This record gives sequence, C-alpha cells and structure tokens, in this order.
Amino acid sequence: MAAGMTPDCDIGARFRSADRTIFGHQAQVWEVVATFQAIDGLRYAHLVHVQDRTRTKTVATDGLLDRRLYAPA
Repeated sequence: MAAGMTPDCDIGARFRSADRTIFGHQAQVWEVVATFQAIDGLRYAHLVHVQDRTRTKTVATDGLLDRRLYAPA
C-alpha cells in the first residue's frame, strides 16, 4: 500500500450515503477510483457512480470513513 493510503478507502471500495432517501430507499452507490493528497494536506477519494460512470465526486477520506455520513456498500 502506498504511503498515506487509507485501507478502507482503497481503489474499488464502495460507499453510499448513511442516510436513506426521502422515500426510504438506500442511497446510490459510489466507487473509489483514485485517492490523492491535496495541497491542503488532506487525503481525498475520487468517486464514480456505479450505474452512471459519468457522474463523479471528490470527498475527503475522513468524511468518507465517518459512519455518520457514509456507509460501506
């Protein structure tokens, strides 16, 4: 594992929002495709939506691993 990598945020890990949707369904699933350390010193994960790979987002790994915000999928 590369220096600074967070084991739970390895490439291929999948997450969903810890909250349920407005209709009580589970949130959509996102997959980690890359991680990096930004100039602010924080580690980030680049995520893609598993059903629509054109949808992407970047989340701090600390937030991604916070079980109040995200859960493993």
